[in-house]
Parts: sequence; structure tokens; C-alpha cells
Amino acid sequence: MTYRLNYENATEKTSFGEYFDNQHAAIVKAMQDKNKQLNVEWMERYEKRQKEKQAHQIIEEINNDI
Repeated sequence: MTYRLNYENATEKTSFGEYFDNQHAAIVKAMQDKNKQLNVEWMERYEKRQKEKQAHQIIEEINNDI
């Protein structure tokens, strides 16, 4: 037996009723917000590490010049 996948309708949204559609939309938005929050926190930590690294390099250059 051969099965064919119909990719033409793969982008169509299937509705499971207004309540479930609203729940799904809320969950998707919450996940996007969480990802955004995690990305911002990661970027803040990354920038802090980069500043500390630059500060150590400057201190080493000053100590090597003395």
C-alpha cells in the first residue's frame, strides 16, 4: 500500500474550535515571549563577559607596558 502526503494543504490551519484555537494562540505567544526574554538575558550576560574580557586585556596591556 502506498501513501501520498499532500503538501499543498500543509500550510492550511485546522481549527479545533474557538476555545482551543485561542488556547493555542496564547501558548504560542507565551513561548515566543519566553524565547525573547531568554535571548535578552543571554545577550546581557554575553555583553558583560565581553566587557570583562576587554577590561582584562587592557589591564594586561598596561601591565606589559610598565
